[in-house]
Amino acid sequence: MQTLIKCTINVLLKDIDSYLKGWYRMANITTKELAGIEEQLAQEELLIKKYKMYAQMSGDSQIRSKCEQIASKHQNHYTRLLNQLN
Repeated sequence: MQTLIKCTINVLLKDIDSYLKGWYRMANITTKELAGIEEQLAQEELLIKKYKMYAQMSGDSQIRSKCEQIASKHQNHYTRLLNQLN
């Protein structure tokens, strides 16, 4: 079960990384694009909170470490998306 969870998590992280690498800095963005970025920011923030909570709740050091890594990865995504707005 843990192996399946780890594999699923790794696939999701690779997909998100690929998606974010495709972003480019835009001088002017549409209202729809801004709404999409804001929605993604909210999702990333939620994932950060969830995985930090999972890490705190876990009694297994490997799972705790993996959850902390995932929370950190989503924090990176959040920061990168936020930088698109600056």
